Amino acid sequence: MRDLLARTAMEAVPTLTAEDAEYLAQHILLAAVHIDLVDELLASGQTPSAIRRIQRVHVLAVLSSELS
Repeated sequence: MRDLLARTAMEAVPTLTAEDAEYLAQHILLAAVHIDLVDELLASGQTPSAIRRIQRVHVLAVLSSELS
């Protein structure tokens, strides 16, 4: 997943270095899958597939708004 996010970041923002894209990917993954957040989402009735969808939306929002 980290590699996919890094590649996606570099495609979205061609000026990113590989190192910056790797850092961004790691940050996104760690923030998006923080266990407290996942536990809260599961407790509220979210399914694992819904959580993955939410994480995807989050990643795309970060890439489109923060890096453009």
